[in-house]
Amino acid sequence: MIGQIRNLDMHLLLVFRSISDTRSVTKTAENMRLSQGAISHSLRKLRTLFDDPLFVRTQSGLVRTQKAEDIGAIVEEIVDLGQNLLGHHGGFDPPSAERLINICASDVGEVAILPRLLERVAREAPNCRVNVVKLGQQRLPELVDTAQIDLLITSVRPRMAGLKQQKLYRHGYAVLASAKSELPDTIDLDCYCSQTHLSASITSTANTVIDQWLKEKGRSRRVVLTTPHVLVLPYLLERNPSYIATVPNFLVDSLAEKGAFRRIDISGEFPSIDVFQYWPERFHHNRFNRWLREVVRGGFMHHVEYDT
Repeated sequence: MIGQIRNLDMHLLLVFRSISDTRSVTKTAENMRLSQGAISHSLRKLRTLFDDPLFVRTQSGLVRTQKAEDIGAIVEEIVDLGQNLLGHHGGFDPPSAERLINICASDVGEVAILPRLLERVAREAPNCRVNVVKLGQQRLPELVDTAQIDLLITSVRPRMAGLKQQKLYRHGYAVLASAKSELPDTIDLDCYCSQTHLSASITSTANTVIDQWLKEKGRSRRVVLTTPHVLVLPYLLERNPSYIATVPNFLVDSLAEKGAFRRIDISGEFPSIDVFQYWPERFHHNRFNRWLREVVRGGFMHHVEYDT
């Protein structure tokens, strides 16, 4: 046992973790700034040390064996402990860090978080850049498995395992209408259902939270257009003042301040949804990911009028 421990060094564990994330010897070599030959040599040493292939080749890249899955969490813990032991060396130090921050979110999520996220990044991690990945349920497993996203922000629960989550806040809905609309400031559900609606849905179906809620009450609305892009709706409302759109409260209020739109409330009960941030379980103790989650959480806390 002592002889085996002597053969185990932090470099091998870093190679193991990188291949787990990238599923590629080539990408691991690029990330670690080493040759492919050096990474292949380290992988051979790992296989010998653990007496297991550890990674097998598939159409989607290198996939961990059961043995590699069993030791994966232990490797993550050892690497994180090593980084904490050495302080900033090998960890995440915001003022000096140079990296790309990949966030997956809808366009409404971008409106909600990006202004404050950019302010915080500019102040604390000025050499980092933010990249927003388009939110699509079909690509999420690929994005998570290949470590292409650091954080996912959505109200739609991902259909996959291996994710941690934290509730950011709850938002309600209101009607966004053109300033030229003749509707009163508050309407009842009968009036609401009788209008012509524009709708947004990030899923592959037009059956939104609003439509599901109406269906449960034996009601329905007439939707003439469904788009995955919420921010398209204001442009359409400007051209068609007889239409209305139901969007999150904070977006209605933000657009109404500009004078071209109005907020219309629905009297009585109306649905609301919870917004979460999700991250790969293997990033849970990662110093950078912890910092990013705290920054995002703080950015959403300014929605003080909503249930957090």
